[in-house]
Amino acid sequence: MSWRTPQPDPYWNHNVHYHRLVLDAVPDGCGRALDIGCGDGLLVRKLAGRAREVTGVDRSADMIRVAREHGGRSPNAAFLRADFMTPGPPPAGPGTGGGTGHDTGDAADTETDPEPGIDTGYDFISAVAVMHHLDFAAALDRMTGLLAPGGRLVLIGLAINRTPLDWLISAAGVPAARFLARRHGGKTDPPGMPVQDPGMSWHEVRRAAQERLPGCRFRRHLLWRYSVGWEKPRESPVKSATEHRAGNRSRNRIECRITGTEQ
Repeated sequence: MSWRTPQPDPYWNHNVHYHRLVLDAVPDGCGRALDIGCGDGLLVRKLAGRAREVTGVDRSADMIRVAREHGGRSPNAAFLRADFMTPGPPPAGPGTGGGTGHDTGDAADTETDPEPGIDTGYDFISAVAVMHHLDFAAALDRMTGLLAPGGRLVLIGLAINRTPLDWLISAAGVPAARFLARRHGGKTDPPGMPVQDPGMSWHEVRRAAQERLPGCRFRRHLLWRYSVGWEKPRESPVKSATEHRAGNRSRNRIECRITGTEQ
């Protein structure tokens, strides 16, 4: 797959700053990607250059309308107004239209469109500044269920300061944020984006992520964001069968020792 030439970002903020981290995690030859809480679709449009199909999902009809208006040049990108936590019938593919509101045009009425559920089997899932709007543990469980075996999950999120070290690290980000804002012409947030303060501390996020995503990588970043990266284990039928037979042999040996017989 040939990557498209990246276009300059139309605006800059602390979330956009870490889009590069998300894009670098997209696996080579990625087939299907999902961006949860896509907002105006900026990250989806970037992901469209690195995956065969990309779906952006958001609960806000206004955000989906804006995303569709700006995403018309990405034929492999689609936007869906839905709550990804709610299972339901899978949506149609990108560009199929059909009155579902899951196309890239601007003809669909997102206020009256049906809200199909999210499909499963994604090779890559991202969520930027979304987790603090949701039940953290339940959202992680839902995301892992949507991933295909071997698929990757990347989260960029916010947390609150609770310790002196938290406040010290946060203070260190102030000069960096000011420098970067001046470099990019100021910090701008798209109009209509929902705002909510995080409720979990950095330590609580790390602990919950490690409990739900064994082996995940948690990192705290300078601009008041954390990242979590995780790859869903692949299930090999051959390996599973081999392990099952080995387990049976082990149990047989134990039973033989207990009964005093040999096999």
